[in-house]
Amino acid sequence: KEAYQYRLRQVDLDGTQNCYTTNIVTVTYDKDAQFALYPNSPNPFANNTNITYVVPNSGNVKVDVLDVSGNVVATVQNEDVQTGTHTLNWDGRSNSGALLSSGSYICRISANGKIETAKMTINR
Repeated sequence: KEAYQYRLRQVDLDGTQNCYTTNIVTVTYDKDAQFALYPNSPNPFANNTNITYVVPNSGNVKVDVLDVSGNVVATVQNEDVQTGTHTLNWDGRSNSGALLSSGSYICRISANGKIETAKMTINR
């Protein structure tokens, strides 16, 4: 969480400024409160990569890897998770256990009715 403090100041159209005695306004920003999928790391990768995402609410999260035709080639995760930041390690294998060939793939995460995607590259 990050917190910012502000004191309000009045600026008139003619440029005069007044800073009356006001309370300081504190705004707290919770950067983990938004649904997000971060770029995998490393990218490109040969054997393993880390997939990091943030969910603002507990619930089911599904992380799929798709080929460029849109076919699901691997399901990395499909389970309930708690609120917060999560990191998965994916070994570049399909659902059948075969090593995927070099090329571009799409990582798709879906949670609480929202979907995010990111491009991944395997370079074997």
